[in-house]
Amino acid sequence: MIYSFNPKEIENEGISINSFLYVLSVYLERIITNDDIQNALSKRLITYSSTGLDGQPLNVRITEEGVKLIDRILINSEFKAKPEDNTKYDNIAEAIIPLFPKGMKKVGNKEYPWRESKAVIAHRLKLMVKKFTADFTFEEAVDATKRYIESFHGDYTTMRTMPYFLWKKDNETGMFKSDFLTFLENKDATSVSNYDSGELV
Repeated sequence: MIYSFNPKEIENEGISINSFLYVLSVYLERIITNDDIQNALSKRLITYSSTGLDGQPLNVRITEEGVKLIDRILINSEFKAKPEDNTKYDNIAEAIIPLFPKGMKKVGNKEYPWRESKAVIAHRLKLMVKKFTADFTFEEAVDATKRYIESFHGDYTTMRTMPYFLWKKDNETGMFKSDFLTFLENKDATSVSNYDSGELV
């Protein structure tokens, strides 16, 4: 069985999302135990900075692997794409991948690939449609991507890597950001000077 819920409906009942998720775990007879926490830690889905007097982790945060896991489950559970839609996203991914530089982007002592595989980008496009209720044609997607890259005039220091150009969650604010959608919705945009492009990969 697939479960889905609207945060607004939870708020209307006068309880927090945290309380709802806990009650839901009891309802499903899936109460979270220390073994569950340790399992998530062992799979590097969450991390923490300290422990309490009872030995339980404090200041728990989801890792990038954890985010990817949740995203995969959500889109595979809820995104009902028609075969022609899957072809559409595959075609868009195939067209925009070569527009990004080859190789790696250096950020401090770390390196990140500019591009990703067609499967990863197509998946991220489908997830973006779900997250942002976005709609765009093949031509619009290619045009927005070209204008974004051209706006840097060959200096890619502050340009996002391909996956994060499509969208990324800001860990500080919890908000999702998408330069792709910004350029998509502002068809005359030729600059990212007003956008938050410097601090994220």
